[in-house]
Amino acid sequence: MKNLNCFRMFLAATVVSLVFPTRLLVQTPQLDNPSKELEKLYIADQSDSRPNGTPEEAQATEARAKKRREQVSAILAKGGVQSAEDYIRAAVVFQHSIVPEDHLMAHILATIAGCKGHKRARWLSAAALDAYLQSVERPQIFGTVYLRDGQRKPFDKIFLSDPLREGFCVPPLAEQEKNVEMLKQGGSPMGLKRIASSCEPLEVP
Repeated sequence: MKNLNCFRMFLAATVVSLVFPTRLLVQTPQLDNPSKELEKLYIADQSDSRPNGTPEEAQATEARAKKRREQVSAILAKGGVQSAEDYIRAAVVFQHSIVPEDHLMAHILATIAGCKGHKRARWLSAAALDAYLQSVERPQIFGTVYLRDGQRKPFDKIFLSDPLREGFCVPPLAEQEKNVEMLKQGGSPMGLKRIASSCEPLEVP
């Protein structure tokens, strides 16, 4: 039954992708023999301060990120990604991109990690899909993307129900509206409630 539910979640997420073309406090099951090579790339990605103050800095930042994505792609191609932790680490590396296809890949990798029992990966699967949809100028559907001033358009609020959002550890719309009001009043993005209460305690990637 668990595998059937997992398949249904993956199928639903994949159908959404086709219809709209275009740090860690959590127990993570299936951590057997995670890739050391992938772990190094993930640590490098997390420790990159990503300076973008000048065009030169932005270009250098993207060059480093692109090289990491290429290295992760090579590991994927040779079957070196196996555990839930491997998949979410690979997803995070792809998520830190400005390219729509990389966001879509992050969504796929995070979905697999979620199917393998990694709870935080369910949130990342939703966030990556929202990022992909917005990068191809389509509305986000989960509601994971916030701007500092609280603006969230475009956002299709009726495409998904709150129970479906909760399945991906995303808070319901009522909680999201509280986040929006907090930002509009000058609150810090660090104070956003990004994780559904039923999935806490978690930290977003």
